[in-house]
Amino acid sequence: MSSDDIRRNITLVEDAITDTLITQKNVLSIDMSPYDFSILMKEYRATDPTYNKIGTNAMVMFYTEQEKEDFIKFLKSRGVGFQDVGDE
Repeated sequence: MSSDDIRRNITLVEDAITDTLITQKNVLSIDMSPYDFSILMKEYRATDPTYNKIGTNAMVMFYTEQEKEDFIKFLKSRGVGFQDVGDE
């Protein structure tokens, strides 16, 4: 799948969500890509030391410690670097 196909699919999903699935009143539709928005949100939350540690890296949170441990094993198997910046 090309990057244009991926962007087109993301746009279709975003449009479907915006048009039919959002039921909350306090919602903003931001005129930028999800990638650019994630960077913007990190800047917005920069007063939180965790976000300062992340910089422009991707961020993921987990429901359980087991899920986190499984994902760490997966990242290591792929040779992907990471830093644990969560609260202890």
